[in-house]
Amino acid sequence: MSQRAGRTAQDEFKLFCSRAGITCNSSSEDDHGWDFLIEIEPNKDAKAPADKQRAIRKAFVQAKSTNGNSPKTRMKVSNALKLAKDELPCFVVLFHYDRTGGSRIYVQHFWTDLIERALKRGRQASAKNKDTHKSWMEISFSEQDEKSKDPVGWISSIVRECSEEYSAEKRLLYQKLGYENRNYRAEVTFGPLSVVEDIIDHELGLTDALPVSRVRLIDSRFGIDAPVPILDSEHATMQIRPSDNIDCNVVLQETDGDLISFEAVMRIPGMLKVPSDKFKMVVESWCFVAVVSNREGIKIDIKDLWNEKLSAEELSEAAKLRSWGGKTVSMKFLGSNIPPLNLHGQFAAIGDEAIFSELSKTAMVLGYMQSRSGFSGPSHSLEELYQGLRELSFWNGFLNAQDVKLVSKVGTGFKSDISIVGVLGFFEFRVGGLYYFLVFDAPVVHRPTDQNGMALDFGTRVVRDCYVNHDSEKVRRAGKQAHEVEASSRGDDWLDLGDLRLVLGM
Repeated sequence: MSQRAGRTAQDEFKLFCSRAGITCNSSSEDDHGWDFLIEIEPNKDAKAPADKQRAIRKAFVQAKSTNGNSPKTRMKVSNALKLAKDELPCFVVLFHYDRTGGSRIYVQHFWTDLIERALKRGRQASAKNKDTHKSWMEISFSEQDEKSKDPVGWISSIVRECSEEYSAEKRLLYQKLGYENRNYRAEVTFGPLSVVEDIIDHELGLTDALPVSRVRLIDSRFGIDAPVPILDSEHATMQIRPSDNIDCNVVLQETDGDLISFEAVMRIPGMLKVPSDKFKMVVESWCFVAVVSNREGIKIDIKDLWNEKLSAEELSEAAKLRSWGGKTVSMKFLGSNIPPLNLHGQFAAIGDEAIFSELSKTAMVLGYMQSRSGFSGPSHSLEELYQGLRELSFWNGFLNAQDVKLVSKVGTGFKSDISIVGVLGFFEFRVGGLYYFLVFDAPVVHRPTDQNGMALDFGTRVVRDCYVNHDSEKVRRAGKQAHEVEASSRGDDWLDLGDLRLVLGM
């Protein structure tokens, strides 16, 4: 198309603006990607004062002309990029002349499609080390783009409808288009490494970092790399973790039949295609880490939670795992998309398995007491349970032992000649920073003859009231009040022992 035809198109566009009462400022040199800067009066708000009226809207227009067979034109990539980057609305107007001198006018808003094409053509030019001022982008128009009757009116309607966030939306398009899948491509050379298992172990989180002899980070847009890397470095370290962790349930069962179920995460190496003989995976829950490999079987490491505050249920489970030291344990995995696995491994022996078994049982009893009292949340550490194990075992035994006998010598205040059907009492103790108060009763199932005093065989001990709190005075006050209420409701054939510590001489 000749420069004369191009000037004719520009003159026609200015005439359209003049008829519409729109200010049309021409560019003296087409160095900025646009021919005209138009200024559009916003629609007046009759209810708003002058200082609250919307500001004049501005837009850039590139006017093109053609006498070809189809309505299409081309634009320098450098100009297209300028229109893509500018925060004002931008438009391309094409005057398509036929052989008789008639014309059809087409308009496109420089928005998502054109911005994306401009960015891609710019990236392609850079990859070929080609000047964008000497590269071209073709723009084709369809029947839906024809605005012959009033091209300026159509542009004005679009500009007036633009929201206050238009500039931000256009910036976001410019920043995001072409980066849908990734923003960067990395080239990493690992080393020095001893064996391929070093990479597998690190990906599974078994080592902190991998040595790197070379790393290059490259901006990649539309799958096209920038000519110069963002980062090009030697002698570094890198941390790699799998992006997908598989949620599963793990059921651990020791040889005697006892079992525990844990929610866990399964990590499988994905960076390398691992031969079957080198396959390895990691299963991690809140209290243990298990490494499963075809070569070495299962290795289970219990996390160091000795001083961690845990719930009663967690305390019981953590102690039970330690009580399985030296025993063979089966491991089953349950979850969607997880193949049925049934493996066997062994915990390392620790030498205190019996103590941890007792701690597990004690934690369950404390959990029952906390539940009865309404207390919730982390309560104790294993270390606190261990320090108070002797006393806890005694009270646990008193509540749960099959046979409990009370023998009182003459002169202790208990009458030996009265009929007794049951006993009532309370005891209290402290574990760490928590205080416990229990009110209990028990039927008397037998009264052996004892010439030196009174002997009673208790039936099942029943906890009537239980109080647990960090405030010892609050616990004691509530507990004693509950004991008094229980005592007042019993008949004369019930024996109120009161504080069991005093009865037992503790």
